Amino acid sequence: MNYYKGLLAAVALAFVVSFAVPVDAQWGGGQGERPSAEEMEKRRQEERAKLYATLELDETQTKLVDSLLTAADTLRQSLMEEMRASFGDRETMREIREDMQGLQKDLDEKINKVLTEDQRKLYAAYRQEQAQNRGRWRRRGYG
Repeated sequence: MNYYKGLLAAVALAFVVSFAVPVDAQWGGGQGERPSAEEMEKRRQEERAKLYATLELDETQTKLVDSLLTAADTLRQSLMEEMRASFGDRETMREIREDMQGLQKDLDEKINKVLTEDQRKLYAAYRQEQAQNRGRWRRRGYG
């Protein structure tokens, strides 16, 4: 009888481990894999192309919006590096988060100045979709 209990326990353990290991490997140990710089740049370019197509920007608008986004990306990267350097300092991290929110608000205002009224509505809908997608990623544990 003890033999069967031990065998049953071993089979149960093997069953659990066989499902846990692939899930852990697939999701990077629950932490998520950090994309490479090349992957980040590719995603950034794809997202910009989607934005430009959604807004149906003309050539002048595309150049202006692209320069605004590039400048904002540079500032955002600088703030992210500062945030990583201050890891654990809650006050500094809070201030940096506020700076990032201000940066996004400023960027939105500048982009809206370049757009027509119809494009502003499309941009607002686009930003709303982005916010919803970020919420989904965070609820799933990716962000």
